[in-house]
Amino acid sequence: MPYSPRLAATAALVALAATAFFATRSRAAVNIPDDHKISGFAAGCQAWTWNRFTVFEAIEMTAKGGGKTIEFYPGQALSPEQKNVKWDHHASDEVIDQVKAQLKKYNLLAVN
Repeated sequence: MPYSPRLAATAALVALAATAFFATRSRAAVNIPDDHKISGFAAGCQAWTWNRFTVFEAIEMTAKGGGKTIEFYPGQALSPEQKNVKWDHHASDEVIDQVKAQLKKYNLLAVN
């Protein structure tokens, strides 16, 4: 059978679709509550969108923009009053509690 660009493109698309289908099936299910979805989708921002602001400001701006979820990145300053405190995997329990309170205040869900 001679090489056909159209057949090759179709085969590539089928392979890509199959990969995407099975990759999503093999991952653990992410349980995002319906009240944190918009028309069935989890909609929000990656905090990097607000990288010139603090974590608290990013949470507030995401909520004001209609987002329901936020994905954080490491190293963002915590708040305007605590710019020297960085939000990352080394955060103290006190800092984690502050971020949880801010998320609750604006009804946002942290995702990754």
